[in-house]
Amino acid sequence: MQTILVFDDLRAFVVVAQSQSISQAAAKLDLAQPALSRRLMRLEKCVGTRLIDRKSRGITLTQEGRTFFKDAQGAVSAVVTMEKNLPSFRHNH
Repeated sequence: MQTILVFDDLRAFVVVAQSQSISQAAAKLDLAQPALSRRLMRLEKCVGTRLIDRKSRGITLTQEGRTFFKDAQGAVSAVVTMEKNLPSFRHNH
């Protein structure tokens, strides 16, 4: 059974990678840490590999995580841009 990529999981991964901290990312995303951890685990299951190494003081990206982050960051950025442009799109059409 294939796991479906959930955009909110992707966005959460990008915020975690940028902040290098699950607790800081949880605060930025207004999520409880266990909920954020579940999102990350679901994303790793979907991708089929571990993306982050959890440490007592923050996280580091695995080699696969660093590669995945580049694509994830681009995808999240593109969606954020689309979300910002929705009002003007709706107004013009």
